[in-house]
Amino acid sequence: MENLVELESFVSEYDRLFDWKRPKGGCTAFPRYIGADGGEAFCKSLIEESGVLLLPASLYASELSAMPGENFRISFGRSTIFK
Repeated sequence: MENLVELESFVSEYDRLFDWKRPKGGCTAFPRYIGADGGEAFCKSLIEESGVLLLPASLYASELSAMPGENFRISFGRSTIFK
């Protein structure tokens, strides 16, 4: 629960870059990146510049379910979410 509070605080601080809906359960969230460069570019630059891996929504798209291109998956179950 502590990680969820930290993640929620982070996206609130950067609300000009993220659209956030708190998950109702589990340890995974699917926020939307609303920055000018787009979600795919955001995820790519994050791993290239800092080694942080976020999975963009395009990896979850299928014939059964369209996924919005600006969302990404983030897990907050580990004890070291921001460390």
